[in-house]
Amino acid sequence: MMICLDVGEAAPELQQAFMKRHCLVNTTSGTVLRLIPALNIGDEEIDRFLNTFKEILKERA
Repeated sequence: MMICLDVGEAAPELQQAFMKRHCLVNTTSGTVLRLIPALNIGDEEIDRFLNTFKEILKERA
């Protein structure tokens, strides 16, 4: 499973923000966050990612 989010030119900054929070994401094309979770990812890990993403977006607002 692969999930890609086109976040524009902010992708590298967002990637660094995730890294600081110990959450690994990849960037492609300079504008896309690429997520490749394990096939057995649990609800807890998904919630952690979503909460981290919300936190990062609030900081940038």
